[in-house]
Amino acid sequence: MLIGKSGNERIEASLATKGQVYICPSPECGGALILKQGSRVAAHFAHKPPFRCTWAALETVEHRQAKLAFHSAFIARGLKAELEIYAAFPDGSPRRADVMVWSPAGTPIAFEFQKTRIGLAEIEERAKAYARHGHAQVWIPLARPDFWKQAVQTGPLQWRIERYAPGDFEKWISGFHRGRQYWMFDPSHGQVLCVTQKKHALYREGGRHFHEGEEQFSDGYHYNSKRFRTLIVEGPFEISDFAIRLSNRPAFSAGPYHWPATKLAHLQRLENPLKPDAQ
Repeated sequence: MLIGKSGNERIEASLATKGQVYICPSPECGGALILKQGSRVAAHFAHKPPFRCTWAALETVEHRQAKLAFHSAFIARGLKAELEIYAAFPDGSPRRADVMVWSPAGTPIAFEFQKTRIGLAEIEERAKAYARHGHAQVWIPLARPDFWKQAVQTGPLQWRIERYAPGDFEKWISGFHRGRQYWMFDPSHGQVLCVTQKKHALYREGGRHFHEGEEQFSDGYHYNSKRFRTLIVEGPFEISDFAIRLSNRPAFSAGPYHWPATKLAHLQRLENPLKPDAQ
């Protein structure tokens, strides 16, 4: 966790002081925290054991890195942004956004980073909660450690991974963007990738068989894999190369996947990253 609470004040771990008392900001927890600051990893808080806080579950170094990188980029652009902000929705459906940034018009935009495999029911419930209360949202998966091993460069800042096995949540994120380009954070470089999932074709060899005593032959054919996708990748790019754009996404369902009607946040590359953008 990057945020702790001292009294009624939220404080970032990088600004916290050892020896002070800090507690978990989750309204469902409030447990004691340990401040960890060192040269090898980013400053963060950890719960004192034993604990059952869901906010601390499965928190990885890469997840913290993504949150810090995006938060720092938004602050540098002059936007209001908060780490691990708790959204107390009126209907009692609490959500903690990894990073919340506000547009100049005041629209809250939730950035959620995902590394571990999350169930469809959970990610859809989170997305619905944001949608119900007018929060724009964007979901960004984290590149796996072996992501680049199968990548083949096809042009300047262009790559192809022919055989990639996405998790259900990655397929959901692709569908959230209507099968178009979405974004991935690469912890190994601290940069952003633009990713598109394409169908991956497999080939089944023809063969021979006997039917009613007669030898028959069948031709080979191609079919779409249910497990694998082909990834078209652009990048890596700096986070500061992008501006945030909002659009409306209608509700849609396909097979086991369901997407709510919501405000969808896009990362749009700037023609001149050094020139301020209206966001």
